[in-house]
Amino acid sequence: MDAADLIEIHQLMGNYGHIIDERQWSRIRELFTEDAVYDLTPMGGRVYSGPDEILDFWKDPATNHPLAHHVTNVVVTEDDDGTVRVVSKVISHRVGGGGSAMYRDVVRRTPQGWRMAVRVAHRKTPDNIPAPS
Repeated sequence: MDAADLIEIHQLMGNYGHIIDERQWSRIRELFTEDAVYDLTPMGGRVYSGPDEILDFWKDPATNHPLAHHVTNVVVTEDDDGTVRVVSKVISHRVGGGGSAMYRDVVRRTPQGWRMAVRVAHRKTPDNIPAPS
């Protein structure tokens, strides 16, 4: 990967927060591949497949979206087989509080640019903080 790829991947991570927080649903394909997997099982949710299923979840009035996602600490790595992984943290704000989570993504270059192929969300709680090594 070159610097342009890294910048585009960082933009992708940042755009996720802006698109979801501003409810710009028509832009979902700027974020995900057509075969994307959006895994919320570590947070007690389920797995959603493809942008249309993700969008249905996002648009559901029962979905409890935070007021804001602040994506930080973005680290991009490339495996020996060419798989590009991104780990980032998110600080979210809700009425009455907020929290922190971690995203673990696999991103893929498409003809339209870099997109998330796999996104797994992990909520940070006092119970799942690793012990010091």
